[in-house]
Amino acid sequence: MVRALCQYYGFTNTTLSFNSMLNLTAQPVACALSIKRKIVHHRIQRRRLIRTSVFIWLTAILWGAFPFFGWSNFVPESKQKVCAVDWGSSKPLDIIYIVCILLLFYVIPIAVTVISYSSIFRDMSDMTKNARVRWGCDSFLTRSTSLGKVRVARQAFAMTTGFIIC
Repeated sequence: MVRALCQYYGFTNTTLSFNSMLNLTAQPVACALSIKRKIVHHRIQRRRLIRTSVFIWLTAILWGAFPFFGWSNFVPESKQKVCAVDWGSSKPLDIIYIVCILLLFYVIPIAVTVISYSSIFRDMSDMTKNARVRWGCDSFLTRSTSLGKVRVARQAFAMTTGFIIC
């Protein structure tokens, strides 16, 4: 019974963690794409969001379930109170699994997040330049566009830093 509980906890925690990482990556990607493509049609946007959400959940469940099929294992850690992927295993397949999840759910999401926020920031800079040319430096629209650029920069810094640290 204890082993089954450990497996359940490990699977649930791992799957939800993977899902969280992928959702945190999908948000800036969706934002960057909507700015680039100027998407305003809600039906298309809603279908895309539903498909993305289903894909994220299926990916998280699949990668969270691999230890049930022999690719790594869920083991007790932290004074036997919680269970997680066997990070300390020296088996070659387990090491491959750990490297894959570190790449797929940490390194690549950070890179995609940084690229997405860079794209958003670049687009906001272009909008600010266009606003200055069109309405002048002191107009309300130019100032609000500049303020949006600052907010995006702060959000990008906070999200990327939080992603790396947490």
